[in-house]
Amino acid sequence: MKKEAAFKLLADSGVVAVIRAQSAAQLQDIAKALVEGGVLGIEVTMTTPKAIAGIEKLADEMGDRCVVGVGTILDAATCADAIHAGAQFVVSPVLVPAVIEVTRKLGKISVPGAYTPTEILTAWTAGADVVKVFPATGLGPTYLKDLLAPMPFLRLTPTGGVDVKRPPDRIKAGAVIFDADLEEVLGAMGGKFEGGVGGAGGVLAGVVDEVEEDLLNREEIGADGNILGGGSDVDAEGHASLGGAVGEARGEAIEEAGEGGGFDAGIAGGAFE
Repeated sequence: MKKEAAFKLLADSGVVAVIRAQSAAQLQDIAKALVEGGVLGIEVTMTTPKAIAGIEKLADEMGDRCVVGVGTILDAATCADAIHAGAQFVVSPVLVPAVIEVTRKLGKISVPGAYTPTEILTAWTAGADVVKVFPATGLGPTYLKDLLAPMPFLRLTPTGGVDVKRPPDRIKAGAVIFDADLEEVLGAMGGKFEGGVGGAGGVLAGVVDEVEEDLLNREEIGADGNILGGGSDVDAEGHASLGGAVGEARGEAIEEAGEGGGFDAGIAGGAFE
């Protein structure tokens, strides 16, 4: 799957389910329940035993129905292994520039983790496609608004402590994707993976509906009906028009990774958001 197509599916669904399974054998059933509920972004964390093998099987059997990604990536080597296994997006809890570089070089979606405004800007400048605001457990939607006020070119997704009962709050604040930890959803339901996945899929199906409705209600909508979120002001060479030297540095990082500015340029036309 091309990067542009994968990002569009994630943005259109608006929800990524984070799976921390007890074994790779559980991934198929979990993913099927989620996809049936309309969740098209499936993030398999590296804390799952034999995660790489699980990602490969999941991508082979369900890659045409959803976007399979990897989470909890901390080094470039594991990043490359996951991508070669079929991961379409790479999520990290922290900022590791080498992981961003490898992800972009291999043509996949880079989602590094960052917390402070400085870390978030550094991740964006290094070439992140979306920055994971983590941990977001103690943060409210206002934090995203405060970040985007001086830096509207950013694309953010908060992770951790997100209330599945009020997902539009994060979207209204500027998040491009609602990142839902499946364990948190099941915990809120008082359930476990065994027997509880179907119910969690139903909960997230409602989340998808709410998020999609709220995305469509945003004021910034492109001519093709797709959302123009943070980061939409990017020229044909991948340089953000807002941010001055930041945009130039980001463009240089993207070019050094060997990917070029095609993906970012597409966003400028409203193709993905």
